[in-house]
Order: sequence, then C-alpha cells, then structure tokens
Amino acid sequence: MAPPKTYTKEQIFRKAFEMALKDGIRSLTARGLARKLKSSIVPIYTHFKSMDRLKQEIILEGIKILKEYMEKTYTDEEASNMGIGIVLYARDYPNLFKAIYIDGDYTGIRGEFDLYVRQKLYGTPFFRNMAEADFDSVFLKLILFIQGYCTLVCTGEIEDTSVEAIGRHVNESCDPIIYQAIFKTDFTHLLRQFL
Repeated sequence: MAPPKTYTKEQIFRKAFEMALKDGIRSLTARGLARKLKSSIVPIYTHFKSMDRLKQEIILEGIKILKEYMEKTYTDEEASNMGIGIVLYARDYPNLFKAIYIDGDYTGIRGEFDLYVRQKLYGTPFFRNMAEADFDSVFLKLILFIQGYCTLVCTGEIEDTSVEAIGRHVNESCDPIIYQAIFKTDFTHLLRQFL
C-alpha cells in the first residue's frame, strides 16, 4: 500500500483557489477538493479548521488581488483608476467578484473592504476637501454604478470589456456624479464666503 500523500497548506489553498475561480466558491467542498488533490479530506482539515475558514482565506486573497487592480494606473485620475480596476477585476475574476459582492456570504469581510475603498477614495484630490456627508452621498452613487456595471460584466451582459471601453464607461458615468458634487461643494463654499 502506498503511503498517503501529504500536502502543504499552500498546495491545498492553491488548488481550492483554482477551483473557486473556475466553479465558484459555493461549489467548493472538502470532498471535491480532496478528489482534485487525489487525497482524503484529512490533509484539508489538518491545515484548515473548516471549509468556511478556507473559503474566507480565498475571499481575502481575492480582495488582495482586487486591491492590486485598483492600484494600477489606467488613467491620470486616481479615482477613475479605482473604478476601472474594480470592473476589470469583475471581468477577470467573475466568480470571486460574485462571491464578494453578489452571494452575500462574506458581508463582514466585504464591509471592511468597502470601508477601505471609501477611505482611499475620500483621500483622492477630487474628494479630500469635501464635507463627509456630501462625500457619503457621492460614494453611494458611485458604488451603485460600479457594482451594477461589474455585475453586468461578470455575468457576460457587456460585450466589449476592453480596458478602453471600461475606462470610457466608468468616466462617462462617474464624472458627472463627481463634477456635480465638486460644483456643489465649491458653490456652497463660495456662498459662505459672501454671506
């Protein structure tokens, strides 16, 4: 009888991550993962307390990749880069995007990420001088558009998902929201100077 195969935590994680990318995180089971590893479930539970913990680590890795997409330079505007990056992530990692934003199973982790996005966006030149209440309104509008657009992209409803097309859609849809908020902030500031 051949000795049982041993797997490192990283090997198990990488195979589980690969399966989640292909078939979605909800379809990931210990037995299915063990079958792909040609092993029993023992190595999985040796390294991970539960499948829920393994799935949480997959989501955290997905968010790490999402942050990398948001950090890339697609345009000369940091706020646009963030939006474009999120949409490109939804295009390239549709099953992870669905797990984070659509399925609703990881709202705690997603809530932390949304706070990160909010703080990062608030620190961009467009928004850093805006009153927080005004920014919250703008942020909600931007998130509604971006997440809706991402959903259409990751479900295949949008045909042209090139960087250029995504950049154009993000800018054409988000710029009016941003400029309206900036104008309102600047106009209110000017009024206060004269009153």
